[in-house]
This record gives sequence, C-alpha cells and structure tokens, in this order.
Amino acid sequence: MTHASGAISTCLSSSRAAGSNTAHILGSRGRIDIHRLWFTSAGFTQYDAAGAVVERYTPDAAGHGMQFQAIAAEQYVAAGNFDGELITLDDSVEIMGTLDEVRRQIGVSYPGGGSDCSRRRHSVTSSSATSRWRTTSIG
Repeated sequence: MTHASGAISTCLSSSRAAGSNTAHILGSRGRIDIHRLWFTSAGFTQYDAAGAVVERYTPDAAGHGMQFQAIAAEQYVAAGNFDGELITLDDSVEIMGTLDEVRRQIGVSYPGGGSDCSRRRHSVTSSSATSRWRTTSIG
C-alpha cells in the first residue's frame, strides 16, 4: 500500500496455508517483531539497527486480550459516550477508510460491499445502542 508521504507498507495473507502469524515493523533505527497471533494479546521483541535485542515483552493476560475492549466499550456505551479515550468514533471510521483504500489498491471487493467508510460517518443514537449493548453484554 502506498501512503501520501511516499511510505510503502505491505501485507501478505493466505487462507490456504498456515503462516507464522507474526507482524514486523521495520524502521531505520531497528525493528519490532510482534509475536505469533499479533491480533490478540501478543508479546513483542524490539531490536536495534544492528539486530541486538533492546526489549522483550510478554503480556500477562488471560484470553485473547479483547475482553478489555469489550469491557471498555460496555462502560462507554452505558454512559452514552461513543468516543473512547484512545480511539474516537472518527478514528474508527478513518481506520475503516484505510482498509477501504487497501482493498481498492489491491483490487478486492465484496458482494454488496459498496460502502466507503472514509466518506461517511454513521450516526448512533444513545438509547438504541445502549439497549442493544445491554442485551449482548458479557456478564
């Protein structure tokens, strides 16, 4: 994927073969390897430019780590707040717009998937979202 700054990012994926399920962030001063199953509560190893380990982190969390997101979302919605402290609703829409752009650049489209998140923001009403959340709440 190309970015406005000229930077390039890549992603490799397969639904037919098992890969390492790791993620890597590379820079001029070193790299960060995010351990297996990076989309959960995974650890990471930071290396300097020479390849020496700077830091290793292993989380001490049960589950996949998404329980923290679910608890925070439940608290925000129950309070009638749809923006988080770290990621706002607009940030979420911007992330979806980035995913739209990735799909556009690589030519992926889904049946009935004509929406473009980068151009619109869905409105959510407090009462309907709160009652829907309470019916699906965990615990």
